[in-house]
Amino acid sequence: MTQPVTSPCSRPPRDKVGGGSIINIISVSSTFGFPAIPSYSSTKGAINALTRQVAFDYGSKGIRSNAIQVGFVANGDVSAMLAAHPTVGEAFRTMTLTRAGIAEDVSNAALYLASDESKFVTGVVLPVDGGLAIQSVMPDFSRIFSAS
Repeated sequence: MTQPVTSPCSRPPRDKVGGGSIINIISVSSTFGFPAIPSYSSTKGAINALTRQVAFDYGSKGIRSNAIQVGFVANGDVSAMLAAHPTVGEAFRTMTLTRAGIAEDVSNAALYLASDESKFVTGVVLPVDGGLAIQSVMPDFSRIFSAS
């Protein structure tokens, strides 16, 4: 049986703690379309919206709500294998930071959002994606413009 959103199980423990930090993990697919994963993408998009709504509803109680929007993350062995792949490796090399992320990239962002260093940050979706969110699918026009 599912709990309605208004149930005590779904609400932050605001009266017992006196504040805190909620950190949701979402995917770049929450804002970008990817083939054949509509349920996954729409669910991550819903968590994106929930993050902002909780920040709005519980900020006055000292509860911050943020999300980390994760791009491609792999451990060392898988990352090396993907980087060597002719298609996937080329895709990584064209990303802004030219590599897949590692777990520490995400955990460092989480540590920041959980710390007092971010005590004035709420309702934010923090991309930890190697610059994927700022990329465009436009062709590379640099050769055309550099010729003049």
